[in-house]
Amino acid sequence: MINRYTPQVNTIKEMYEVSCNFSEPLEVVREAISNAYDAGATSLHINAYKNEAGKLVLKFIDDGSGMDTETLIRNFWGLGYSDKEEGSKETIGYKSHGTLIYLRSEQIIIDTYHATGSYRSQASHPLSELSKGNLFSFSIEELENNNGKTGTEITLIGFNQNVSIDFSHDKMKDYICWFTKVGTFEKELGYQPRDFTVFLKGIHDDMPAIPTLFEMEYEACPIGHHFPVLTPNLMEVVREKKKYFFKHAVQKWVGKRTVTIHDEEQNEITAEYEYVIYFEGDEVKKSYNPCIKRTGKNRSTYTYRVMDRYGVYLSKDYIPLQNINDWLPRVGDGGASSSQILHGFINCQAIQLTSDRSSMASTTPLLANELRKSIFLLLKEIDNDLQNGIYAIKKNLDQIMRDMENEPNSKEKDKEPEPKQGDFGGKEPMAKGNNSGFSSGGKKNGPKSPTGDEAGIPGGSHDNGGTNNNPNPDNFQQPYYWKDIDSVYKRLGELTEITRRFEARFSKLTVKANPAKLSKEDKDIYDIFYTAKQMINGK
Repeated sequence: MINRYTPQVNTIKEMYEVSCNFSEPLEVVREAISNAYDAGATSLHINAYKNEAGKLVLKFIDDGSGMDTETLIRNFWGLGYSDKEEGSKETIGYKSHGTLIYLRSEQIIIDTYHATGSYRSQASHPLSELSKGNLFSFSIEELENNNGKTGTEITLIGFNQNVSIDFSHDKMKDYICWFTKVGTFEKELGYQPRDFTVFLKGIHDDMPAIPTLFEMEYEACPIGHHFPVLTPNLMEVVREKKKYFFKHAVQKWVGKRTVTIHDEEQNEITAEYEYVIYFEGDEVKKSYNPCIKRTGKNRSTYTYRVMDRYGVYLSKDYIPLQNINDWLPRVGDGGASSSQILHGFINCQAIQLTSDRSSMASTTPLLANELRKSIFLLLKEIDNDLQNGIYAIKKNLDQIMRDMENEPNSKEKDKEPEPKQGDFGGKEPMAKGNNSGFSSGGKKNGPKSPTGDEAGIPGGSHDNGGTNNNPNPDNFQQPYYWKDIDSVYKRLGELTEITRRFEARFSKLTVKANPAKLSKEDKDIYDIFYTAKQMINGK
């Protein structure tokens, strides 16, 4: 006889472990913002300060729908209960683990105003009770609500063992604008998030110990991640900034793709991801982000290096959660890493998050592997655009500048229409903000660099039904495009660029005993470089 059993779960211990499983104290801010947004709020006021007893106090006040008693008992104070739909783009999260970060407080006070009634709920030292193996208790009492308002006010006293270093105003604002719903990048993908604003008052060194309502000065943080304005005409930037042009350049790639996996029963499962990837020069980043470290006096009390913040992030609910720079191929010319030149997000609703939403570690290995491969190929295509655009200009800048100086009315020739933002509807747009005069050479799939008006094209692993408007290289007439090695040879004058590009190949050829026995391809290269070396050496 075979007996069957179901697992036993230590509820108290699990609740304690989940409550402790938050590596970033500011995740309490992300949780408050997500809950307020899901409750239909249009505003959330956040205030952090130290009271007279030296306790760290956090206040969150929203104008959402509030909570009834059942929602308070099951969803707020409970573990694993939620009314939210898994994978929905309308709400954030569904595991009902996030509110447990509030338990890291000495005292929790909730005043909530709902259409069915108004209530106050309180708990003291909940985490301490759980650590002793006891379930904590909480109270609920009715409140008067004479004006019929709705919303919720949460007060956390003694949060994070009163360590307040992470709750400076500048650090809180930066976190809110990057890693919460306020920092959503939905607009870049053609969606319009609901009107929502966070009003923030973080800790300042010169701030009064107990601010009153009238003394508070909140800073508005409207919804939507900040991206810079695209470069409408790259050649104009070259003319103005010369050798520093790439520090002021901005391009972007937007689109969607799908990956396919098979489950244990060999059923086909398709997962879609959307992406927005920007190339941004250093000076562009510094122009809008006060937290980037600078030489001399910084504009923010909280700073970081570009490489420590930028790059590409994997996201869910359009909220960044995990930096994936280690997934990417080499992008650029080696002068800077992907984390220094890229500013991008990839959103996939199919991934599974850890309880603290800090990574996709709970995602199935098959899906994670397919996402990684697809994103790698996407970034290879973006790099191809850059190599045939910005980095081709950078490589041949001296000659381009000489040509600009010698061309009459060259400024008028460089002027082109400002690139259109394009229609996302079903098409995967090419790279925007280029107009450099360089082409990617006819490759049909993936992002492209524009040469005038932009048009949608099919993506590498997801055909969105676009068309390829890349010009035929044989008919390309713009001044900074060279289609073969012979014309490069003639164009570059002193031939130093050719010599550098193929020097490793040339060195191998010169050691061969009998050049007459070289293949035709090797012989052509050998002859070019033999002549080049003689000309450079003045022979």
